Amino acid sequence: MKAIGGAEFSDFAGSTLVHSVGGWAALAGAVILGARKGKYGADGSVHPFPGSSMPLATLGTFILWLGWFGFNGASQLAMGSIGDVSDISRIFANTNMAAAAGVVVAVVLTQILYKKVDVTMALNGALAGLVAITAEPLAPSVWVSVFVGGVGGVIVVFAVPMLDKLKIDDVVGAIPVHLLAGIWGTLIVPLSNSDASYVTQLIGIVSIGAFTLVVSSVIWFVSRPPWVSGCPRKKRPLVSTKSKSVWKPIRNSEPAPAASKAAPTKISQAVYWLRPQNLESPGATPGSFLVRCPEFLFCLKNLRMITNNRSTHFRR
Repeated sequence: MKAIGGAEFSDFAGSTLVHSVGGWAALAGAVILGARKGKYGADGSVHPFPGSSMPLATLGTFILWLGWFGFNGASQLAMGSIGDVSDISRIFANTNMAAAAGVVVAVVLTQILYKKVDVTMALNGALAGLVAITAEPLAPSVWVSVFVGGVGGVIVVFAVPMLDKLKIDDVVGAIPVHLLAGIWGTLIVPLSNSDASYVTQLIGIVSIGAFTLVVSSVIWFVSRPPWVSGCPRKKRPLVSTKSKSVWKPIRNSEPAPAASKAAPTKISQAVYWLRPQNLESPGATPGSFLVRCPEFLFCLKNLRMITNNRSTHFRR
C-alpha cells in the first residue's frame, strides 16, 4: 500500500493488522449484541460490574507483558547477525518502556480525576502502551517510546467513560486498548520512521477498519443467539419450562436458595457458595460452601469413585 508520495504503510508487529482488527470486531459485537442487562439505568446511570478476581486479571496482564517481548521481538524475523540481535534488544527496551509509561500515566490520571487509583485502568494502561508501541518498536528512541505508551494510557482513561456515555458495553476494555490505542500507535509511526507518511498510515487504518467492521458485523448478525437484546427472533424464556418453579439470578444480597422439590438443597447451595462473588459477601470464608453444604464433599467422593471405576474398566 503506497500513498502519492511513494511511502508505504508501516505496521511493524501489528498495531492495526492484529489489535485494531480485533478492536473493530469488538466494537461491532458490542453495538449489535447490546449492553448486559442492568448495566445502564433508564436515567442514564452506569452500574459497574466488578471483575470476579483482580489478582487473576493482574497475573494475566503480566503474562501478556512478558509475552509481548516475543511478539514484538520475533517480528524482527532475523537473528543471524549482531545487527539483528542489537535491533531485538532495542525492541525489548522500547516495548517495556511504553508499557511502563502506560501504567504510570493511567495511575496518575485516575488519581487526579477520581481521587483514587483504579487497578483495571492501570492494567489496561499497560496493555494500551504495549499495543501502541507495537506498530513501530524499533525506530523510536526510549523517550519517544515513553511518549507513545503514555498517550496510550491517556486514551484508556478517557475512552472508558466515553463508551459508557454512548452506552457501549465494553466488558474488558477491548475497544480503548486494542482499537483506539492501535490506531494511535499506527498513526504516530512517521514520528520516528521517515519511510512512512501520515497519509498512508491513515489510509491503511481506514481501509482495514472498514473491511473488518463490515465482515465482523455480518458474522455477529448471523451468529448471535436468539435471546440477546434487540434480536427479532424468539427470545429465550427466563423461567424454567420443566417445572413450576421460577429461577432467578442469585445476587450477593440474596440468601442461599432454600430446599424445595424443584431445587434440592445440596445442589443449589453448592453452586451458590462456589461462586466467587458470593464467597466475597460479608461473613463468608473460602470454606463457607463446605460448612453450609457438607453434602458437597459426598458429591466429590461419588465423582471420584465413578472416575476410578471408569479408568479401571478401560485398563481391563
